[in-house]
Amino acid sequence: MTERPLLARRRVFSTAHLYEQKAFTPEQNREIFGACYTPHGHGHNYVLEMFVEGPIERETGLVVNVTDLDVILREATEPFDHHHISFDVPAFKDRVPTTENLVNHFFETISISLAKLHPTLKLNRIRLFETDEIWAEARAQRPRLEGFEVTRQIVIRSIHHLENKAWSPTQNKSVYGICYGTHGHHYKVQVTCRGALDSKTGLAVNRDLLESVLETEIRSKFDGVDLNRRFPNTSCEALAVEFFKILEPRLPAGALVKIGIQETKKNYFEFPPEVGTAVETPFV
Repeated sequence: MTERPLLARRRVFSTAHLYEQKAFTPEQNREIFGACYTPHGHGHNYVLEMFVEGPIERETGLVVNVTDLDVILREATEPFDHHHISFDVPAFKDRVPTTENLVNHFFETISISLAKLHPTLKLNRIRLFETDEIWAEARAQRPRLEGFEVTRQIVIRSIHHLENKAWSPTQNKSVYGICYGTHGHHYKVQVTCRGALDSKTGLAVNRDLLESVLETEIRSKFDGVDLNRRFPNTSCEALAVEFFKILEPRLPAGALVKIGIQETKKNYFEFPPEVGTAVETPFV
Protein backbone atom coordinates (compact mmCIF):
# COMPACT_ATOMS: atom_id res chain seq x y z
CA MET A 1 0.00 0.00 0.00
CA THR A 2 1.35 3.41 -0.96
CA GLU A 3 1.69 5.65 2.08
CA ARG A 4 -0.07 8.92 1.32
CA PRO A 5 -1.08 10.70 4.52
CA LEU A 6 -3.77 13.35 4.45
CA LEU A 7 -3.19 16.79 5.95
CA ALA A 8 -5.36 19.86 6.18
CA ARG A 9 -4.77 23.59 6.38
CA ARG A 10 -7.29 26.39 6.82
CA ARG A 11 -7.59 30.12 6.23
CA VAL A 12 -10.15 32.68 7.34
CA PHE A 13 -11.18 35.54 5.08
CA SER A 14 -13.92 38.16 5.31
CA THR A 15 -16.06 39.22 2.38
CA ALA A 16 -19.51 40.24 1.20
CA HIS A 17 -21.80 38.89 -1.50
CA LEU A 18 -25.38 38.71 -2.68
CA TYR A 19 -27.24 35.97 -4.48
CA GLU A 20 -28.57 37.14 -7.83
CA GLN A 21 -28.98 35.43 -11.19
CA LYS A 22 -29.07 38.29 -13.68
CA ALA A 23 -31.10 36.20 -16.13
CA PHE A 24 -33.91 35.92 -13.55
CA THR A 25 -36.57 38.47 -12.72
CA PRO A 26 -36.52 40.05 -9.24
CA GLU A 27 -39.47 37.82 -8.33
CA GLN A 28 -37.59 34.69 -9.42
CA ASN A 29 -34.48 35.74 -7.50
CA ARG A 30 -36.51 36.37 -4.34
CA GLU A 31 -38.29 33.03 -4.71
CA ILE A 32 -35.06 31.06 -5.14
CA PHE A 33 -32.59 32.97 -2.95
CA GLY A 34 -34.88 34.48 -0.34
CA ALA A 35 -33.12 36.81 2.12
CA CYS A 36 -29.81 36.36 0.28
CA TYR A 37 -31.22 38.45 -2.60
CA THR A 38 -30.87 42.03 -1.36
CA PRO A 39 -29.68 45.30 -2.91
CA HIS A 40 -26.45 45.45 -0.91
CA GLY A 41 -25.76 41.86 0.05
CA HIS A 42 -24.40 40.54 3.33
CA GLY A 43 -21.10 39.40 4.79
CA HIS A 44 -19.34 36.35 6.21
CA ASN A 45 -16.16 35.31 7.91
CA TYR A 46 -15.49 32.36 5.62
CA VAL A 47 -13.27 29.48 6.69
CA LEU A 48 -11.58 27.67 3.80
CA GLU A 49 -10.06 24.25 4.41
CA MET A 50 -7.87 22.35 1.97
CA PHE A 51 -7.09 18.64 2.37
CA VAL A 52 -3.93 17.47 0.64
CA GLU A 53 -2.51 13.98 0.26
CA GLY A 54 0.91 12.83 -0.85
CA PRO A 55 3.94 10.67 -0.01
CA ILE A 56 6.24 11.44 2.88
CA GLU A 57 9.51 12.86 1.65
CA ARG A 58 12.42 10.78 2.90
CA GLU A 59 14.72 13.74 3.49
CA THR A 60 12.32 16.04 5.36
CA GLY A 61 9.88 13.53 6.86
CA LEU A 62 7.06 15.78 5.60
CA VAL A 63 4.39 15.48 2.92
CA VAL A 64 4.74 19.21 2.33
CA ASN A 65 5.83 22.25 4.29
CA VAL A 66 2.57 23.72 5.56
CA THR A 67 3.89 27.25 5.03
CA ASP A 68 3.79 26.47 1.31
CA LEU A 69 0.12 25.59 1.69
CA ASP A 70 -0.43 28.90 3.48
CA VAL A 71 0.90 30.71 0.41
CA ILE A 72 -1.53 28.82 -1.84
CA LEU A 73 -4.48 29.60 0.44
CA ARG A 74 -3.51 33.26 0.72
CA GLU A 75 -3.19 33.67 -3.04
CA ALA A 76 -6.53 31.91 -3.60
CA THR A 77 -8.43 34.06 -1.10
CA GLU A 78 -6.75 37.45 -1.58
CA PRO A 79 -9.09 38.52 -4.45
CA PHE A 80 -12.03 37.86 -2.08
CA ASP A 81 -10.74 39.04 1.29
CA HIS A 82 -12.33 42.36 2.29
CA HIS A 83 -14.06 42.69 -1.07
CA HIS A 84 -17.63 42.38 -2.33
CA ILE A 85 -17.61 39.22 -4.44
CA SER A 86 -20.60 40.22 -6.53
CA PHE A 87 -19.01 43.51 -7.59
CA ASP A 88 -15.23 43.16 -7.18
CA VAL A 89 -14.28 39.62 -8.24
CA PRO A 90 -14.19 39.14 -12.04
CA ALA A 91 -14.66 35.36 -11.79
CA PHE A 92 -18.11 35.99 -10.29
CA LYS A 93 -19.26 38.76 -12.57
CA ASP A 94 -21.82 36.41 -14.14
CA ARG A 95 -21.83 33.63 -11.57
CA VAL A 96 -23.89 33.52 -8.37
CA PRO A 97 -21.46 33.45 -5.39
CA THR A 98 -23.15 30.57 -3.60
CA THR A 99 -21.13 28.42 -1.24
CA GLU A 100 -21.16 25.62 -3.82
CA ASN A 101 -19.88 27.87 -6.62
CA LEU A 102 -17.18 29.25 -4.34
CA VAL A 103 -16.08 25.74 -3.37
CA ASN A 104 -15.87 24.80 -7.04
CA HIS A 105 -13.82 27.92 -7.81
CA PHE A 106 -11.38 27.28 -4.97
CA PHE A 107 -11.04 23.61 -5.92
CA GLU A 108 -10.03 24.55 -9.46
CA THR A 109 -7.70 27.37 -8.39
CA ILE A 110 -5.96 25.44 -5.63
CA SER A 111 -5.60 22.31 -7.78
CA ILE A 112 -3.58 24.32 -10.30
CA SER A 113 -1.41 25.92 -7.63
CA LEU A 114 -0.81 22.61 -5.90
CA ALA A 115 0.26 20.92 -9.14
CA LYS A 116 2.81 23.68 -9.68
CA LEU A 117 4.11 23.31 -6.12
CA HIS A 118 4.76 19.58 -6.35
CA PRO A 119 3.56 16.97 -8.87
CA THR A 120 3.22 14.23 -6.23
CA LEU A 121 0.67 16.17 -4.20
CA LYS A 122 -3.05 15.74 -4.75
CA LEU A 123 -5.92 17.92 -3.63
CA ASN A 124 -8.24 15.55 -1.81
CA ARG A 125 -11.05 17.98 -1.04
CA ILE A 126 -12.03 21.57 -0.35
CA ARG A 127 -14.40 22.56 2.43
CA LEU A 128 -15.81 26.07 2.83
CA PHE A 129 -17.66 27.25 5.93
CA GLU A 130 -20.04 30.10 5.20
CA THR A 131 -20.99 30.12 8.88
CA ASP A 132 -20.69 27.63 11.72
CA GLU A 133 -24.12 26.36 10.68
CA ILE A 134 -23.63 25.75 6.96
CA TRP A 135 -20.74 24.58 4.83
CA ALA A 136 -20.08 22.95 1.47
CA GLU A 137 -17.51 20.47 0.24
CA ALA A 138 -16.10 19.28 -3.08
CA ARG A 139 -14.08 16.07 -3.33
CA ALA A 140 -11.60 14.83 -5.88
CA GLN A 141 -12.92 11.29 -6.05
CA ARG A 142 -16.27 12.25 -7.56
CA PRO A 143 -17.22 14.60 -10.42
CA ARG A 144 -17.67 17.93 -8.64
CA LEU A 145 -20.52 19.16 -10.79
CA GLU A 146 -22.43 16.00 -9.94
CA GLY A 147 -21.56 15.65 -6.28
CA PHE A 148 -21.42 18.74 -4.10
CA GLU A 149 -22.12 18.20 -0.43
CA VAL A 150 -23.81 20.83 1.70
CA THR A 151 -24.09 20.47 5.47
CA ARG A 152 -26.61 22.34 7.60
CA GLN A 153 -26.19 22.30 11.35
CA ILE A 154 -28.98 23.00 13.80
CA VAL A 155 -29.07 22.83 17.60
CA ILE A 156 -31.63 21.08 19.75
CA ARG A 157 -31.57 21.53 23.54
CA SER A 158 -33.02 18.36 24.96
CA ILE A 159 -32.82 16.13 28.00
CA HIS A 160 -32.38 12.36 28.21
CA HIS A 161 -30.90 9.54 30.18
CA LEU A 162 -29.49 6.19 29.18
CA GLU A 163 -31.40 3.19 30.49
CA ASN A 164 -32.24 -0.40 29.71
CA LYS A 165 -35.63 -0.88 31.34
CA ALA A 166 -35.07 -4.62 31.59
CA TRP A 167 -32.16 -4.01 33.97
CA SER A 168 -32.08 -3.09 37.62
CA PRO A 169 -30.88 0.38 38.69
CA THR A 170 -27.61 -1.21 39.78
CA GLN A 171 -27.05 -2.76 36.34
CA ASN A 172 -27.92 0.49 34.59
CA LYS A 173 -25.53 2.47 36.77
CA SER A 174 -22.74 -0.03 36.16
CA VAL A 175 -23.08 0.28 32.37
CA TYR A 176 -24.13 3.91 31.86
CA GLY A 177 -22.56 5.56 34.90
CA ILE A 178 -23.62 9.17 35.38
CA CYS A 179 -25.54 9.06 32.08
CA TYR A 180 -28.16 6.96 33.88
CA GLY A 181 -29.21 10.19 35.55
CA THR A 182 -31.40 12.66 33.66
CA HIS A 183 -29.32 15.38 32.01
CA GLY A 184 -29.30 17.51 28.87
CA HIS A 185 -27.21 18.64 25.93
CA HIS A 186 -27.02 21.24 23.23
CA TYR A 187 -27.00 18.65 20.47
CA LYS A 188 -25.46 19.90 17.24
CA VAL A 189 -27.24 17.99 14.50
CA GLN A 190 -25.33 18.09 11.20
CA VAL A 191 -27.34 17.11 8.13
CA THR A 192 -25.30 16.51 4.97
CA CYS A 193 -27.00 16.42 1.57
CA ARG A 194 -25.55 15.91 -1.89
CA GLY A 195 -26.74 17.18 -5.24
CA ALA A 196 -25.72 18.19 -8.72
CA LEU A 197 -24.75 21.82 -9.19
CA ASP A 198 -27.38 23.89 -10.97
CA SER A 199 -25.48 26.07 -13.43
CA LYS A 200 -28.02 28.92 -13.20
CA THR A 201 -28.69 29.13 -9.48
CA GLY A 202 -25.30 27.89 -8.29
CA LEU A 203 -27.05 25.65 -5.78
CA ALA A 204 -26.69 21.91 -5.31
CA VAL A 205 -29.19 21.62 -2.47
CA ASN A 206 -32.58 23.28 -2.11
CA ARG A 207 -31.89 25.34 1.01
CA ASP A 208 -35.50 26.34 1.60
CA LEU A 209 -36.66 22.74 1.47
CA LEU A 210 -33.88 21.61 3.77
CA GLU A 211 -34.62 24.39 6.26
CA SER A 212 -38.33 23.59 6.21
CA VAL A 213 -37.81 19.87 6.75
CA LEU A 214 -35.33 20.44 9.58
CA GLU A 215 -37.67 22.90 11.26
CA THR A 216 -40.80 20.75 11.05
CA GLU A 217 -39.26 17.30 11.54
CA ILE A 218 -36.36 17.90 13.94
CA ARG A 219 -36.25 21.25 15.73
CA SER A 220 -39.98 21.67 16.39
CA LYS A 221 -40.36 18.06 17.57
CA PHE A 222 -37.21 17.47 19.59
CA ASP A 223 -35.98 20.84 20.87
CA GLY A 224 -36.62 21.22 24.59
CA VAL A 225 -38.17 17.78 25.10
CA ASP A 226 -37.41 14.63 27.04
CA LEU A 227 -36.04 12.39 24.30
CA ASN A 228 -36.81 9.27 26.34
CA ARG A 229 -40.50 10.01 25.75
CA ARG A 230 -39.89 9.91 22.00
CA PHE A 231 -37.36 7.09 21.51
CA PRO A 232 -36.70 3.80 23.31
CA ASN A 233 -32.94 4.33 22.94
CA THR A 234 -31.54 7.85 23.32
CA SER A 235 -27.85 7.19 22.83
CA CYS A 236 -26.39 9.51 20.19
CA GLU A 237 -25.63 6.49 18.01
CA ALA A 238 -29.32 5.61 18.04
CA LEU A 239 -30.43 9.24 17.58
CA ALA A 240 -28.29 9.57 14.45
CA VAL A 241 -30.02 6.51 12.99
CA GLU A 242 -33.50 7.72 14.00
CA PHE A 243 -32.97 11.19 12.53
CA PHE A 244 -31.70 9.65 9.29
CA LYS A 245 -34.87 7.52 9.07
CA ILE A 246 -37.03 10.59 9.70
CA LEU A 247 -35.34 12.86 7.15
CA GLU A 248 -34.48 10.51 4.29
CA PRO A 249 -38.06 10.09 2.92
CA ARG A 250 -38.74 13.82 3.27
CA LEU A 251 -35.85 14.92 1.09
CA PRO A 252 -35.25 14.27 -2.63
CA ALA A 253 -34.29 10.67 -3.41
CA GLY A 254 -30.61 10.07 -2.76
CA ALA A 255 -30.02 13.56 -1.38
CA LEU A 256 -29.37 12.70 2.27
CA VAL A 257 -25.78 11.56 2.78
CA LYS A 258 -25.41 11.33 6.54
CA ILE A 259 -26.42 12.61 9.95
CA GLY A 260 -23.76 13.78 12.36
CA ILE A 261 -24.46 14.55 16.02
CA GLN A 262 -22.04 16.38 18.26
CA GLU A 263 -23.20 15.70 21.78
CA THR A 264 -20.38 17.52 23.60
CA LYS A 265 -17.00 18.96 22.67
CA LYS A 266 -15.60 15.45 23.12
CA ASN A 267 -18.25 13.28 21.46
CA TYR A 268 -19.28 13.02 17.82
CA PHE A 269 -21.48 10.35 16.23
CA GLU A 270 -22.37 9.70 12.58
CA PHE A 271 -24.69 7.54 10.50
CA PRO A 272 -24.10 6.05 8.07
CA PRO A 273 -20.30 6.00 8.09
CA GLU A 274 -18.73 6.71 4.72
CA VAL A 275 -17.10 3.61 3.27
CA GLY A 276 -13.33 3.83 3.11
CA THR A 277 -13.00 7.20 4.83
CA ALA A 278 -12.33 8.32 8.36
CA VAL A 279 -14.79 10.52 10.17
CA GLU A 280 -13.62 14.02 9.34
CA THR A 281 -16.67 16.10 10.07
CA PRO A 282 -15.37 18.93 12.26
CA PHE A 283 -16.28 19.77 15.82
CA VAL A 284 -17.79 23.23 15.38
